[in-house]
Order: sequence, then C-alpha cells, then structure tokens
Amino acid sequence: MTARSDVPSSASTAAHAPSGAAGVAALVCRLLLGGLFVVSGLAKLTDPQLFAHAIKAFKILPDHLIVLSTFAVPWTELVIALFLILGWWTRAAGWLALLVLAAFTVGIASVLARGIHAECACFGAIKLLCTGPMGVCHLVRNAILMALAVCVGRMGGGSFGLDCCCRRD
Repeated sequence: MTARSDVPSSASTAAHAPSGAAGVAALVCRLLLGGLFVVSGLAKLTDPQLFAHAIKAFKILPDHLIVLSTFAVPWTELVIALFLILGWWTRAAGWLALLVLAAFTVGIASVLARGIHAECACFGAIKLLCTGPMGVCHLVRNAILMALAVCVGRMGGGSFGLDCCCRRD
C-alpha cells in the first residue's frame, strides 16, 4: 500500500510550466502585458473624463453605456493586470486580455472604416508608439499586444508565478 500525496511532484509541475528559454519568454510576455494593462487602467482612472470623451468619439455606445464603460474598462484592465503580474490564473488572464484587446481593435477598425476622427485615450495622455488620431498604427500596436496575449494564453506564465506554486494535480 502506497501513500498518496496531495502535493504535486516537481516533475508534474514542470510539465505544466514552460522551462528554459520558453519559460523566460512566457514570463516576459506575461509581465510586459500585465505592466501595460496597469498603465492603461491607471491612466483611464486618473482622467476618466478624457476616457469618456474618447469612448463617445467612437460613436458606438449609447451615453448610459459610456458612463459604465468609463469605469468598468479600467477596473477590468487592472484585474487582468493583477492576475498577469502575479502569474495566477495566467492562461485565463491571457485569453481575457486577448478578448479585451480584440474588442478595442474592432472599435478602432470601426472608427477607421467610418472615417471618424477620434483620438486614442488607450493609455490616457501617454502615447504608446502611436500619436495623433486613430490610424493603422493603432491596429498594428494592438495586433502586437494580442500576440503577447496569445503567447500568455497558450504558454502560461513561465516558472515564476503563483500558478506554479499553487497547482494541484
């Protein structure tokens, strides 16, 4: 008769987390995306009026949803950032980040297709890689961020995160 341990062996935990260069790449993607979501969420909460005006300029949402989105979006970004930075429920956070980024990208594409002149308040007053009104640069930037989110969603958070410490098989 053998005793069963509830603590996963190092071999079973290692099978779930990428190691070596892949583990480092997963960690970098996770922390970079998490950091950007922190900056984005805090910038929107710091100047909610700027963000509300940007949402209104997209001409997609009715006024009552603009008010809700002004506060729901940044808090959603901060929760995703928290999970990414801590490496807890990392894959789910990566896929949720992808969903949020895809929604933003669809909004940007809609603005461009309708010829609307709208400024980006994605990172508040900070202009990350793209300046001026919405344009192709914003789509490319979001595509790069979505690639990071897919990396995190597929690979997890790497070796340094709560997912590895708290996993139960």
